[in-house]
Amino acid sequence: MQKRVSLTKKYTLITSLLVASVSGVLWAHDTESPRDGWHTDLEKGKKLAQQEGKDLLIKFTRSQGCGWCLKLEKEVISQTSFKEQMSQNYILVIINYPRDHRQWSPEFKKRHEQLKKYYHVNHLPNLVFADANGRPYESKSYRNQNPEVYFKEIIKIHDQRKNRDAALAAAQHAEGKVKARLLEKGLAEVSRKYHLYYPKVLAEITKADPDDTSGFMGKIRVSEIHKAMHHLLASYYEENNYLAIPAVIDDYIKTHQPKNEALQIALLYKVKACYMAHQYQQAKMIADEVIKVNAASRSASYALSIKKRIERIDKKEK
Repeated sequence: MQKRVSLTKKYTLITSLLVASVSGVLWAHDTESPRDGWHTDLEKGKKLAQQEGKDLLIKFTRSQGCGWCLKLEKEVISQTSFKEQMSQNYILVIINYPRDHRQWSPEFKKRHEQLKKYYHVNHLPNLVFADANGRPYESKSYRNQNPEVYFKEIIKIHDQRKNRDAALAAAQHAEGKVKARLLEKGLAEVSRKYHLYYPKVLAEITKADPDDTSGFMGKIRVSEIHKAMHHLLASYYEENNYLAIPAVIDDYIKTHQPKNEALQIALLYKVKACYMAHQYQQAKMIADEVIKVNAASRSASYALSIKKRIERIDKKEK
């Protein structure tokens, strides 16, 4: 029971931190005036979506100096069919990133960069689809696509949200593994990069199926630990300070106690650090730890390949 409570708090905390990181600016308004049916005030867009029973379609773009942004605008968004059909289900919101950074005030830069991070927007243009509460469920970039095919794809995205809600609602009338599978079915309609924005659902899945018989939560934890490692170790890699990395990972393992493949991945980061620091024997020992957890996993296969690579190095040195 304690583990379940802790997990619920864990996922709730993760989402709270994500939301807190953009608190006060997530729904702040842009400096542009609304035009062509696109709102620049995210807070107003959210309220309108709630009032009208619609979702949010948030367009991340650059009005000048972005060829793909202009291409999306010309080939898809400016078409009459786009506005007519998309406005039936969405409140349209635009987040613009001027090319000239001299136009960016410190507040503007902070706000817009936080929005990109919150919605996992890595490049422009990008369309983000979110429910009326601002919780994203899908995003779509535009690169070398056939505009007609692209339009058909984004039209179907609204069905993902409806399917998500239907499965989550059905789960409330089920128990045990049946409930877990329905909850997983709901989250399957959500882009994997947004799964951590559903902490209560994740906690319910764990409670309904603590053994994770489908492996769904295992995949979530693997994704989570990759993100944690990247966040923890980025500065060490930038400074080529590989010797300090194993201790950092040991602290993480002690605190978070990852299991199964999640533990293997954390250990693999140690293997990599030792290898980069030319501590080959230490790397081999940690690789053995990875294999010991589950010799049949992909992580174990990778650890074995590292061991063989080190053995070839040893032979050359002899």
